[in-house]
Amino acid sequence: MTKIKTLLWCALAAALAAGAAPEEQAVEPAAAAGPPARYAYFEVHGYLRESLPAVYLFETEGETLHDLLGRMDRVRADENVQGLILKVGSFEAGWAKIQEIRRALNGCRAEGKDVICYLQGAGNRSYYLATGAGRIVSAPTGHLMLVGLRAEAIFAKGLLDKIGASADFVQAGKYKTAGETLTRTEPSPAFRESIESMLRDYHHQLLAGIAEGRGIAVSAADELVRGGPYTAQQALEAGALDGVMFYDELLADVRERHGGRLVVESDYGKEAGAQPLKSGPFSFFSLLMGGGTPRRPETSGPSVAVLHATGPILTGDSEGIGFGEDVVGADSFVKVVRKAAADDNIKAIVLRVDSPGGSALACDTIWRELRLADEKKPVIASLSDVAASGGYYIASGARKIVAEPGALTGSIGVVAGKLVLGGVFEKLGLNVAVFDQGGNAGMMSTLSRFSDEERGRLRQLVLRTYHIFLSRVAETRPDMAVADVDKVAQGRVWTARQAAERGLIDALGGLGEAVAAAREAAGIPPDQAVQIVHLPRSRSLVEVMLFGKEGDAQMPDLWNAAATLAVPRPVRAYLIGLLPLQREIVTCTMPAAVTIR
Repeated sequence: MTKIKTLLWCALAAALAAGAAPEEQAVEPAAAAGPPARYAYFEVHGYLRESLPAVYLFETEGETLHDLLGRMDRVRADENVQGLILKVGSFEAGWAKIQEIRRALNGCRAEGKDVICYLQGAGNRSYYLATGAGRIVSAPTGHLMLVGLRAEAIFAKGLLDKIGASADFVQAGKYKTAGETLTRTEPSPAFRESIESMLRDYHHQLLAGIAEGRGIAVSAADELVRGGPYTAQQALEAGALDGVMFYDELLADVRERHGGRLVVESDYGKEAGAQPLKSGPFSFFSLLMGGGTPRRPETSGPSVAVLHATGPILTGDSEGIGFGEDVVGADSFVKVVRKAAADDNIKAIVLRVDSPGGSALACDTIWRELRLADEKKPVIASLSDVAASGGYYIASGARKIVAEPGALTGSIGVVAGKLVLGGVFEKLGLNVAVFDQGGNAGMMSTLSRFSDEERGRLRQLVLRTYHIFLSRVAETRPDMAVADVDKVAQGRVWTARQAAERGLIDALGGLGEAVAAAREAAGIPPDQAVQIVHLPRSRSLVEVMLFGKEGDAQMPDLWNAAATLAVPRPVRAYLIGLLPLQREIVTCTMPAAVTIR
């Protein structure tokens, strides 16, 4: 306990040293009589999370995607708000999340709101988001890196050869190339075909979005992309922007348009107590003084539960990975599904998936529990940026799947394998003595590659798991037999737009559309108010320390926590993504970590 207290106080001291006062509401001075125009201010920057992890340390500054979308939806319905200003900085998000925010901006515009996007430099995805606004303004020194899309994949066989290592994999599906980046020095024809197909579709979505947002032809949007990059002034002259000015000049312009009176609310739609207890030092001391208690997610009336499945899917519980990490432990997630299914106030369940997959066993376990829950109340799946392989596996447990066109999905296939490190040990002068009993006791040993007999046995396991995967998908896909699923499976990754054309997705849309589908399936009238409950419940380290382990969140291992704080987020995500290969024999994982910018 002494070590825990020491860690906590060190963390609090660091937070106090680095802390800053929150931004206050910006109010422009009055210059004329009459009520001022009200604008809601939003920012998109940093890592855009689906939800907070089960246990988090310092997440006081961030806002989840669904909090952001919920506040934007309030703007759309608020007759007392005339407009919305969205400032876009450098951020991490995939195409599906961007499309959801863009959909929210379009919804505000449809209600007659003045929607302005202020860019502080932008690339392809930032500009695509901005085209959801009615007016796009850039800082004078900003650049518009509208240059077209590019995908890069690193093939590491050459590196493994140099250190005496190799990789040995067995796959089910022509396009299930999860091990290819370790076993080849360049992409196979199947790998190249899949990536190029997705890249073309994303390029089409980019051009279509620019054309629709700017009111130009697709051919003109293509010329605009081919003409980049631009300085802010060049982008203005090319018609990509509507203005170039400092942010204070933008506010002055908006104020002038409204007769000199303007209120810009940076905290619009935020409610006290609506968020889980934060881990900042002020929250800690507030709790010590009796100023707050943990929030309980108990339902008090008709509700729709949104179950977040974020990160690699593993067997066991979700705890122990480290602070701030997203993983889906099958045992933990099954408890969440059962909790939602047993709650009489919860009338429908929305499964929100943002996962590249993982353990085949874990995926099948979750799939089964979702099917059982669907017998009690409708289960609808909503796909975020990535819901491929095992991510699609669990989504197929829902009766209906909804996704934005840019979601990465499909990849219905199975892979098994290992890294072979015997050559590395030899170069290091290490001699490994082997003792075994049985015919295939060394099958998963990292000392040597699979023998012919071992490879044959492993292939049987992989093919059997693949057939089960196909049958699970066919069970909930309208008018698709196992053979039909196999034709669009084979491990191939699709955009959701491509997947919808092939029967793997039922409707295009975001979480809002999935919730609407869940309401309809549950027979909830459109005009009836319902509570949206997000599960599993996130808890801060302070809350766990003071009130103990309860509910969905678990106390993480402190050694893993220290490692988490020391490793950059992109590296952490990559290492955690390798966990299914370490823990399981057969996995349902994406063929590569695909990022298209």
